[in-house]
Amino acid sequence: MAGDADRYREEVRRLVAEVLRLPPEQVHEGLSFGDVAEWDSLGHMDLLMTLEERYAVPLDEELIARLISIDAICREIAERQHA
Repeated sequence: MAGDADRYREEVRRLVAEVLRLPPEQVHEGLSFGDVAEWDSLGHMDLLMTLEERYAVPLDEELIARLISIDAICREIAERQHA
């Protein structure tokens, strides 16, 4: 499944940069919730709402708590695309 998640990394990095209004070079593969001031609780909800709209990732408490890194987001999108 890691290979499938890799397909989404660049797209998710661009999305994170766009939603959190970060320079693209600041959004690296290891970035996660709290690493930058923009990815605070409000930024996290904005990001998750965008994921829900673009990738049909439904918001629930479990996902809100789990999707806290670029890697976790990529894996979730890959799983949903293959479900």
